[in-house]
This record gives sequence, C-alpha cells and structure tokens, in this order.
Amino acid sequence: MTVAPQESWFRSITRSAAQIRKRFGVPDRATEERMVRVFRAALRPRMKAGRKPDQETARAAEMWTAGMEEFATRRPRPSLRLYQRLLWQKIYRDLFPDFARMDKLTRQYRTGTLRRNVKACLRRQGCKWSHNIDVPTAKRTRKRAVFSSPLTPAE
Repeated sequence: MTVAPQESWFRSITRSAAQIRKRFGVPDRATEERMVRVFRAALRPRMKAGRKPDQETARAAEMWTAGMEEFATRRPRPSLRLYQRLLWQKIYRDLFPDFARMDKLTRQYRTGTLRRNVKACLRRQGCKWSHNIDVPTAKRTRKRAVFSSPLTPAE
C-alpha cells in the first residue's frame, strides 16, 4: 500500500488562490482584503457552541458514562430501564447530599434539570449513550373519558 506524499501548505494555498482567480476572476483590492480576513478567521480553531457544563453536570455525565460502560460489560445483563433508574438514583445521592430530605417539587426540578443538562453535555461530546437518557419535558395529563348524556326534551 503506497501513501501519496502530502501536499505542502504553501502549495495548497497557491492552488486554492488559482482556483479562486479562475472561478471569480482577479479580485479588486477591497475584495482581496476581505478574502484575506476570511481566510485568517478560518485558520483559527473555534470553540464549540454552548456553555461549559458546571461541575455538578460534568461529574454526573462522567458517572453516567461509567455506569453505562459497566452495563455494557455485564453478563447477564439486567433490564436496561431498571439499571438506568438505579444508576440515576445513585448519581442523585452522590451529587445532592440532602437528596433524601428534599421536598417533592424541589427534587423533581433538580433531577429533571440535571438529566437535561447531562444529556446536552453528552450530546455535545458525541457520546453514544446520550440518546438513552429520558428527560421528562412536560407533565402528562391523565386521559379523561367524556361522557355525554342523551338529550332529553325539556319538561
């Protein structure tokens, strides 16, 4: 198997310039300066969009990834849904020292927020486990049956 020699950066730039001139013609001074600015900006690496996760989210994401990797190596495998539920409970107890003493609404808010943030953090990192995280976005309402009474003539 032969590997083609890699083209030098100087040759790549001059080839690109020749292609631009061929396609768009010789640029005027203002356009040339704009092209140089765009080229400079394109050379610098950019940061990924989004905020850096806070320490709590980063730690929970690490614990989630480690737990799911442990799940992948387990034989026989337990139920995925049950395992994930237990894993989240372990993460909550480790991250929130007062988790058992929290009132119901605070606990729901903190756990839902943590799951959403962990999912976003892992998705940005390209983690394959992120699509398995269930984030309840809205409370589901119970379906109610509608009973209609037969129309009776007014007496």
